[in-house]
Amino acid sequence: MTDSHVRPAHREDLATILRYIKELAVYEREPEAVVADERMLEDALFCDAPKVFALVCEQAGEAVG
Repeated sequence: MTDSHVRPAHREDLATILRYIKELAVYEREPEAVVADERMLEDALFCDAPKVFALVCEQAGEAVG
């Protein structure tokens, strides 16, 4: 089994983060509840004084969570 590594999210992760958000909404049977897009996530996560933060879990260099 490959070791996992957790790190702060980077701008390059925005598409992956949005995909995870949409997948969770589908799982919760609320896919229409997602109104965010990559630009909204970028503005929230990477502004001068962010109030939200994200972590990315990787295994073998691939985001898994």
